Amino acid sequence: MTIYVALLRAINVSGHNMIKMAELKSMLESMGLQQIQTYIQSGNVVFEAKGDAETLRLQIEDQIKLTFQLTIDVIIRTADELRQIITECPYDENTLPEGAGIHVSFIQSTPPQDRAALLSNIEEELDKCHLVGRDLYLLLHKGVKNSKVLSASAKLRVPATVRNWRTVNKLLAMVDDIERTR
Repeated sequence: MTIYVALLRAINVSGHNMIKMAELKSMLESMGLQQIQTYIQSGNVVFEAKGDAETLRLQIEDQIKLTFQLTIDVIIRTADELRQIITECPYDENTLPEGAGIHVSFIQSTPPQDRAALLSNIEEELDKCHLVGRDLYLLLHKGVKNSKVLSASAKLRVPATVRNWRTVNKLLAMVDDIERTR
């Protein structure tokens, strides 16, 4: 069995796409997933399952549609991929100026090269981004809401969801907890 992290895009935001985590967990249990843990209300789930990430992603999206009547993009990473994301971060959280934060935009699939090339033109002032495969690292000084860099990353035209660095690290801690119970 493999440990996965599922990130649901745009749920429980401003009263839209509402899914209670207890109901989501129950739905995932009914699919046969195991060791399910959720973190905060923004759609972060760690679980163990057989099967490959793409098949699981499609199954979870289909089940969400059936259960909640919502079309939600799901992005999945393995435990090893999450560790690699943290290890390869090009920004050092210990040297950030006050107010700056690291975020990761988890992208469902690798963006086409011509779209990825557009990212080299979107850095603004101190905000920066760095694309590695299916993950876009963001160094933001004004937060997510006011970031032109994050807004411009929509040019990739691939489903994605953003998590702050604290959440990314919390998800890894949850993965580690599951691994300790094996």
